[in-house]
This record gives sequence, structure tokens and C-alpha cells, in this order.
Amino acid sequence: MDVIKQWVLCLIMSAVCATLVSLISPRGSADRTLKTVVGIFVIAAVCSPLAELKKDDFDFGAVDGFEEFEPEFQGHDELYVEAFKTLIDSQVKTAAQECEIDGYTLESEMFLDENGCIIIQKIAVSAAESSQIKLNEFSNILEQRLGVAVNVTGEKDGTQIEAG
Repeated sequence: MDVIKQWVLCLIMSAVCATLVSLISPRGSADRTLKTVVGIFVIAAVCSPLAELKKDDFDFGAVDGFEEFEPEFQGHDELYVEAFKTLIDSQVKTAAQECEIDGYTLESEMFLDENGCIIIQKIAVSAAESSQIKLNEFSNILEQRLGVAVNVTGEKDGTQIEAG
């Protein structure tokens, strides 16, 4: 009951403030803008109790028709991981074309955890004959696009080189 009293007091104070601002503001071209701002202020006061609600405050089990549901990814782990690997391969292919790298091999290890999150354990790209500058550029583009560190290696004149 105390919460309702506080909310009503907040509404009353907001209405009083809005009225005072409307009364003392000059009329003219800014009138419409002022009404909009005051309206948003009052709406915020009306909605303020919603900001304090927490998920734990409700027992959704008491609502008819609301049952626990199984997330749709369950049982399709391999399908989602393979789809994600395909997206990674697409990004690597595009980055390789931008950096003028003709050939590469992609190695990735990932799995879907119990919460449905894809956990990336490893992404490694081995580029064919390439310079250190191209490898560094390739590595930077991949890290920007994928958002994770990518181990990029290459070969130059028969010697293994690593980006970085």
C-alpha cells in the first residue's frame, strides 16, 4: 500500500510541476515543444513504478497457459553450430578477398552450452603464400568482424609466419 501512496504522490507532484511550467512559460513558437516535453515528463511519472519491477516479483506459474518451455535450440545443437561455422567461413572468405589472399584453410572449434550460447574455443586461419603485411591486415579485419581473437598464420617462401 505504501508503494501506491508514493506513486500517487509522484503523479500529483508531476501534475503540479507540469501545470506550473505551463503557466509561467511564454506563449509562442516554443509552446508546442514545451507541451511535448511536459507530456513526456508526466508519462514518465506514470510509468515510474514499472522501472522498479523485477522479474522475481511475479509468479508466472500462477497464470493459466504459462508453462515452462524448452528453448527451441535444444536438440539442434549441431545444426546451430554448423550454421555459425558457415557464417564464420563467409566472413573469412570476404576478408580474404579484401586482402587479396588467394587460398586459406579455416579451423574452428565451438559448441552450444546448456544456455544456448555458442562457445568458441578456437578459430584459426592458415593462409596460403602471403606477406606479413597482408596477414596482419587479414587478422585485424577478422577480429573486427568476428569480435574474437583469430589465430592467423601463413607461409612465405616456405617459412611459416604468424600475424601480429
